[in-house]
Amino acid sequence: MMKAKDVANFFIYLSKQADESFMTNAKLNKLLFYAQGCHLERTGTPLFNEPIEAWTYGPVVPEIYHKYKEYGKTPIETIDKDFIPSSITGDELETLLDVAREYGKYTVPYLINLTHAADTPWSTAWNSEKKQITLDEMKAYFRKHPVTKFSDNLETITVCPKEWHDESEDKEWEAYLD
Repeated sequence: MMKAKDVANFFIYLSKQADESFMTNAKLNKLLFYAQGCHLERTGTPLFNEPIEAWTYGPVVPEIYHKYKEYGKTPIETIDKDFIPSSITGDELETLLDVAREYGKYTVPYLINLTHAADTPWSTAWNSEKKQITLDEMKAYFRKHPVTKFSDNLETITVCPKEWHDESEDKEWEAYLD
């Protein structure tokens, strides 16, 4: 099982690879929420153990919020030195990449609107005394609203279409290889 800080480091690392994307504390906390819910729905187990709470602007992992609050609304630039991307398992990586693909493209205001919708785990927790978003609520919600798997969108090609084949190009390569 991962720690929330490792999930956060992954999303920060990924955002630094994209020229037009950046990761703020608010966006990071929303992605942690989606990653936890997605992993619960897919595997039945949490991705990380740290609690998620309902705060004014949406779901927050308090430990992560406090770690990065000095950044405010500016991009988080640092990744922990002890973060080892290769330690992420196949199921964890699939979850993280699917969440990044599905939700990483959105702005913070849009993500806040998504998490504040009626019937979300945030809205249930926000209207409770404890304000903690439970794993059971997340699992039930994400069963109704699963994150699409990238691999489910891929088609298997068994035969190349004729328009992909160019005989003159084949002859060029054959001449080159001789």
